[in-house]
Amino acid sequence: MTKITDIERLNHNGEGIGKIDGITVFIPKTIVGDKVEVEIEEEYVNYKRGKVKKYLKRGNDWIKPECKYYYECGGCNLSELDYQNQIKYKEERIKNIFKRYLGKDISFDIIYNDKRYNYRNKITLHVIDGKLGLFEKKTNNLIEIDKCLLISDKLNNIINKLRNYDLTKVKRIILRESRNEIMLDIIGDTN
Repeated sequence: MTKITDIERLNHNGEGIGKIDGITVFIPKTIVGDKVEVEIEEEYVNYKRGKVKKYLKRGNDWIKPECKYYYECGGCNLSELDYQNQIKYKEERIKNIFKRYLGKDISFDIIYNDKRYNYRNKITLHVIDGKLGLFEKKTNNLIEIDKCLLISDKLNNIINKLRNYDLTKVKRIILRESRNEIMLDIIGDTN
């Protein structure tokens, strides 16, 4: 059964927060102002977790994510917000953490990044049955990727080269880029 809710704000994980039957519902891949049809996946005493079955209206700040895996993959959040709105969300998140846990009101200067993509220097890839990719959010379902927009072109090129090898005995691959050096950690399957 599905229910309809409006997204009122985002939680600390970047998930939308709405209300269904007076109970708080956390819904990934939504932003403030969205109206969504939701399928409840988990129910707890004080809250529920759901997934979007249909977007009925998108929030005013919504932008189309450039990543073709965004709605499946659990690798990132907030790609539906432009960079300025992502910064605003993160700034408020930090202020709320200090206020809630330390009782302090803080202010700080934001250091802006000139890159919206290609800024991460590390990625952990999973391997299942020789296939390489990232996990779907909160599952062990593999999403095969050919490119991750958050990492550099160098790391993406290595991912594509790794597909030429027999990865059946590999469980996980960690790629890191540091000072133009690439580090590769391969974790084998212990079975």
